[in-house]
Amino acid sequence: MNVEERPVKDWLAHLRRHPVPELLDEACMDALSGIEAQYGDTISHGAGLEIRLGDEARYADYIMNIDTDEIPFVQSLWYEIDYEEFLKASQTGERIEPCLFANVDPSKAENEAAFWDAVLPVFLGEGRAVRLRPVLDAVIGKLPEGAHVKQIGTMSGRGAGHHAPRDHVSEMGEHRPQPCRHRMAGGYGSVRRGDGAVEGNEKYRCKF
Repeated sequence: MNVEERPVKDWLAHLRRHPVPELLDEACMDALSGIEAQYGDTISHGAGLEIRLGDEARYADYIMNIDTDEIPFVQSLWYEIDYEEFLKASQTGERIEPCLFANVDPSKAENEAAFWDAVLPVFLGEGRAVRLRPVLDAVIGKLPEGAHVKQIGTMSGRGAGHHAPRDHVSEMGEHRPQPCRHRMAGGYGSVRRGDGAVEGNEKYRCKF
C-alpha cells in the first residue's frame, strides 16, 4: 500500500469531489470546514471516516494520522475528531479537541517501566500519568508472557482532560476535564441478521 503525505485540506477536497450521500449528509459535509480551518495545512499520511451503521443520521467522525516528535518512542498520532466536535467548531469557531491514539511497542525497550516513565507524562500530563500509572501497571501485570500494550489513547474530545499536542505543534498544556458527554464502548464490530442487515449502533471504519 502506498502511503501519501498530503495536507488535511487535500484529503477533505478529495472527499468533497467524491461524496457519499448515503453515509454523509450535507450538514456533515459542510461541518468539515471546522476541521479544515484548524488543521487544513497540517500534513497527514492517512484519513478515514468512522460511521455508525445502525444510526439513521448520516454523519461520521473524522480520523487522520499525523507524525509527531514530541512524545518519546511515538512516531505518529491518530487524531479522531467526533462529529459533534467539528460541527461545533464550524458553527462557533471554537478550537477542536481531538481524541488521540498512539501505537507503541514497549517490547523494544530495554526496560518497560522506563519506557512508560518516558511516554505517559508527555502524552497524558504529569498529573494524569501519576494517577493512571498504577492501573496500567496492574493491567501489564495480568498479561501473559510475551504480551504487551500496543496502543494508548486519550478521549479529550469526549470530556477527558489531557496533556497532549494541540494542532500538532509544540504548544503543550493541561486541559481541565469536562463532564463526559459520551459513553465509550470497548470495541468495534457489527451484528448481521439472517437477511444480511446490520443491527445495533456498531461502528465501521473506512479509509479513502
